[in-house]
Amino acid sequence: MTGSHELVEIEGGQLPPGTTVGSLAVDSAQIRTAYWPAADPARSKGTILLFSGRTEFIEKYGEVIGELIDRGFAVATLDWRGQGLSSRAEENRFKGHVNDFAEFDADAHAFVKQFVIPSCPAPYYLLAHSMGGNIALRYLASADCIVDRAILVAPMTGVHTKPFPKWVARFIAWAGSGLGMKDRFVPGGAGIDPTEEKFEENAVTSDARRFERYKSFINTEKDLALGAPTVGWLSAAFRTMRDACAPESLAKIKCPVLIMSAEGDTIADSDTHAPVAQAIPLGEICTVSGAKHEILMERDDIRSEFWTQFDRFVSPAAEANAMPQEA
Repeated sequence: MTGSHELVEIEGGQLPPGTTVGSLAVDSAQIRTAYWPAADPARSKGTILLFSGRTEFIEKYGEVIGELIDRGFAVATLDWRGQGLSSRAEENRFKGHVNDFAEFDADAHAFVKQFVIPSCPAPYYLLAHSMGGNIALRYLASADCIVDRAILVAPMTGVHTKPFPKWVARFIAWAGSGLGMKDRFVPGGAGIDPTEEKFEENAVTSDARRFERYKSFINTEKDLALGAPTVGWLSAAFRTMRDACAPESLAKIKCPVLIMSAEGDTIADSDTHAPVAQAIPLGEICTVSGAKHEILMERDDIRSEFWTQFDRFVSPAAEANAMPQEA
């Protein structure tokens, strides 16, 4: 283990300079945070709050963070409890476990109240991926939400459960939790070592270079890696997908929300994205052709569609706030 919360550096990691890395105490967990100021702080367009997905970590988004800085934004992000270099409750660090997504809610709210509001320039925009998109929906519906606009990339509003039918996966989660097996890997998960995954076997990107960059990070610092989820995580995931996507919850979201759905997603269930977008008062959806689950880690031709939509959706509002600050 690194013994600190500092960023892990690799050749070609594309981590922008000028970051401030910190740690927040949330309940019994230590949450790693990072902040990059805008390239020209006096003309900042605001701050992007970056919520990553399950298994992900701050360093993986170095390229994306650089692209956001180039667009005039500051960026604030975190490692969720149980992944990256935030604290993990499980002795086996490959286990992806949480008892309830309320724990992630606590991380998100503490991150905003204790880190973002005191230290990061407004206005605030939210960019979230996969599991982070689910946490984002919960945050956006809360009374404490400070976000002006949000983009959810392949959000976890539904999941594929192959090789099991969804009803079988739900039964495994329900029965396993009821029998006291919450902290056990889901069936087949115990043998998964993310540091040994081959590009040809991956389900998240068709870009070999970006996949190998991710692998370089977790092979350089194995404490960044996370394997399969536990039965408890699966049970919590089914509950949060039900709750976060309930019409009465989505109706509470006041800001504009853009869902970016991946056409070739085999992890998040893209069929659930349109109904969610329709239930959000100011929601809209765009499907990215040819994309696997991790749109932001895809090939350049696929990512370009994301950035076109990002600029369309965010930039007009951001430009209005990018006024020179008086001395």
